Amino acid sequence: MERYIFSDLKNWMLKSRRKPLLMRGARQVGKTWLVERLAQEEFQYYVKVDFEEDSHFYYPVTEISIQLK
Repeated sequence: MERYIFSDLKNWMLKSRRKPLLMRGARQVGKTWLVERLAQEEFQYYVKVDFEEDSHFYYPVTEISIQLK
């Protein structure tokens, strides 16, 4: 299933000074599917933080440190 916003996300991805991507919206409209597809197709590594499933991630951004190997 192709989504029109997928091309917008690819444009975001190509920006050299892009900001973190935060997806918000109604339930069951394809947000997770869209972001996971973009990550799998375009990035070697990605970090998924799901605040609905992982409530222990509710910390100020200054306290979070993520290291990729």
